[in-house]
Amino acid sequence: MITISRRTEITQAGVEQLNVLMRELHSDADQIPLATLERTRAVLAEKNILMVTVNDDEKIVGVASLYLMPKITKLVSHLEDVVVSSEYRGQGLGEKLVLKVIEIAKDLRYLKNTEYDLIA
Repeated sequence: MITISRRTEITQAGVEQLNVLMRELHSDADQIPLATLERTRAVLAEKNILMVTVNDDEKIVGVASLYLMPKITKLVSHLEDVVVSSEYRGQGLGEKLVLKVIEIAKDLRYLKNTEYDLIA
């Protein structure tokens, strides 16, 4: 069953699945350092980072990360590392993933209801 949800915890298997996705995302994949369990857990614990994943049961098949940067007059958000596994493309999951990020960010008051400060 496909679900899309905020990721707050991760296992070693999940980190390995994220590494596969990052290799699909980047054309210079052999130059990209692999994520570690420790580093990924630190990212998930960071209050200014929101990670949302597409899950096929327990398997992570898509990911998007929203990075929040407080500035003097506003909060700026950067949407990065948006990728869906090539095996799952063509199902609209990328669009659903981004819409879920926006929904969660609005619920957390990271984004205004009528205006998006997302920079992709």
